[in-house]
Amino acid sequence: MFLTGLVSVTYRKMTPAEIITAARTAQLSAIEWGGDIHVPMGETGTAARVGGMTRGAALQPISYGTYYAAGTNGAQFEDVFRRCVETADILGAPNLRLWAGKRNSEDVTKAERAAMVEELRTCAKLAASRGKTISFEYHQNSLTNCAPSAVQLIEELAMPNVSLYWQPNQFVSFAQNVENLQLVLPYVSNVHVFAWKEHDRFLLSEHADMWRRYLDILAQNPSDHGLLLEFVPNDDPSLLCGEAATLRSWLK
Repeated sequence: MFLTGLVSVTYRKMTPAEIITAARTAQLSAIEWGGDIHVPMGETGTAARVGGMTRGAALQPISYGTYYAAGTNGAQFEDVFRRCVETADILGAPNLRLWAGKRNSEDVTKAERAAMVEELRTCAKLAASRGKTISFEYHQNSLTNCAPSAVQLIEELAMPNVSLYWQPNQFVSFAQNVENLQLVLPYVSNVHVFAWKEHDRFLLSEHADMWRRYLDILAQNPSDHGLLLEFVPNDDPSLLCGEAATLRSWLK
């Protein structure tokens, strides 16, 4: 099943109340709340307020978009991630999105990778203790910068509450994105939906054929997928309703 939603960092200049109104107006069902601006880690009052507003508007706080990155918090990483989990718990988000480091997989030594895997295993256990899942951003400058390394990471962890996000890589070909999605498909949970080519953003309708193909592939996985709109052209709030309508039209 597909569920349509919005990544709050699409509109960093808007307040949580404005984002909720925009999501409702666009007939979306969920919001991934970002931990950098809208629901900062450790601000439990903000998390409670935003979570309550989200559910009160009949929207799901589908995920807490942390900016936790493995290998960057030193010996204090458990304390830092515990605060992330507590914030997500108060927000009411069942999942935490995080980064598998800040360097591409080919730039990380075997020893460094092993240390990050152990750190992420601890993070997954902390999340599981609160009934949460974790998902890794599928992105350059991390261990999930390419499909083989992303699959390797999931298999190294081998934990039931760990999954991958997916999004097209705007710097590779459509054929390569298709191949990558097929490789990671068994492990994909939520998807960040946008239309980019290198540094240029487009309306979703301009990438319709590509996204229909991606959705056909995703539909082969029986898991539920949140399709979360992110980074519309020029960060323009007036485009959200049209982008949401385009996305919904592909799901009919």
